[in-house]
Amino acid sequence: MAQIKSITFTQLTRYYLVGILINLVGYGAFLVLLEIGIGAKSSSALLFLVSMLVSFWLNREYVFRSRAAISGSFLRSVLLSFSALFLNIGIIYVFVDLLMFNPAYVQLGSVVIISMYLFIANKFMVHKVAL
Repeated sequence: MAQIKSITFTQLTRYYLVGILINLVGYGAFLVLLEIGIGAKSSSALLFLVSMLVSFWLNREYVFRSRAAISGSFLRSVLLSFSALFLNIGIIYVFVDLLMFNPAYVQLGSVVIISMYLFIANKFMVHKVAL
C-alpha cells in the first residue's frame, strides 16, 4: 500500500509540474489570442488541441511511464481530452456568455477544475499503472 501511495504521489507531482508548464504557456497564448481578436471559445479550443498532443506524450513518457499499447491509450486520451474540452467550453459559456465574467479569470479557474478531472482519468483509464 505504501508503494502505491508513493507512486501516486510521484505521478501527481510530475503531472502537476508538467501541467503547470503546459498551462502557463497555454494561458499566455490564450491571452495573446484574445488580444488579437480571437474569441474565448475558439482560442480555448485551438489551444486545447495543441496541449492534448503535448500532454499525451509527456504523461505517457514522464508522468505515468506507461507501457500500454499506444493506439488504445492515445484513443482514450483523445476521447478524454474532448470531454474535458466540452467541459471547458461549457464553463466558458456559463460564466462568460451568460454571467459576463472576465474570460481570462474564467479560463484560469477552469484549468484548476479540469486538471483534477484529467489526472484521475489519465491514471485509471488512459495510462494504467504497472507496479
